Amino acid sequence: MIAAFSWLMSFSIMAVCWVLRIKGGYLNEYIRIMVYAFLINLCVFTALFLIYCVVKNSKRRKLLCLIEEKGYCDEYYDILRKRLERGGRAKTVLKNALFYNDELLDGERYAAARDALEAVNTDTVSVLGKISLSAAYLKTAAMSRNEDEARKYYTVLNDISDYIIDKKGIGSEIAYAKALYHFLCRDYDNTAQQSLKAIALSESKKQSVDSRLLYALSLLKLGNKEKAKEETLFICREVFTKRQRENLISLMTAVEREYGI
Repeated sequence: MIAAFSWLMSFSIMAVCWVLRIKGGYLNEYIRIMVYAFLINLCVFTALFLIYCVVKNSKRRKLLCLIEEKGYCDEYYDILRKRLERGGRAKTVLKNALFYNDELLDGERYAAARDALEAVNTDTVSVLGKISLSAAYLKTAAMSRNEDEARKYYTVLNDISDYIIDKKGIGSEIAYAKALYHFLCRDYDNTAQQSLKAIALSESKKQSVDSRLLYALSLLKLGNKEKAKEETLFICREVFTKRQRENLISLMTAVEREYGI
């Protein structure tokens, strides 16, 4: 995109020079102007993009350091809440709301997690956005152990997501939300199946690791302690968030208990 935009800008500069008859109207001179303008634009836009990446990564590192030092604290959530309240395009608001919701769930702030989703105007988001939002509502209800509400969102999600359930990324969100619902209902066979599907369709490391943790736990509930142990040992190398590390410790304790340790 940087290269394409640089070419567009350089061509525009050449066109202006040609209209104003700068350089006497010689074609070779205009081509030279376009090439030089492209190189300058490429350097400028690349530098601006790198500055943007540095600023963005420094903010992300600040958040990571904050959560490592103080845990899921009010200060951390205030930053995410202000980001959501800034608004912006419908797609940006949805993205921020889903991330804020996910982090609140990790901090076990279930009421606030549901409120975060209410910030999204469903009339302005795409069909895929509405499906992601429904999956987030189901996940929130299941993790807060509200079985009646979870059942309602499970039905809604089934009605609107049939054609998209095998799509990478969003298919993983749907499968993981369903897995949480089945776990809430103590249907551990379906929990394992949906967790595996979520792992296969995941496009983010966090989603993959969360799904593996749930898969290992469902295996343990099904009495397959050998497979649960193998999965737990694999997850040890993958966890990276504070909540995942805490869930891994709980899982390891449960596995050890099954082995009589």
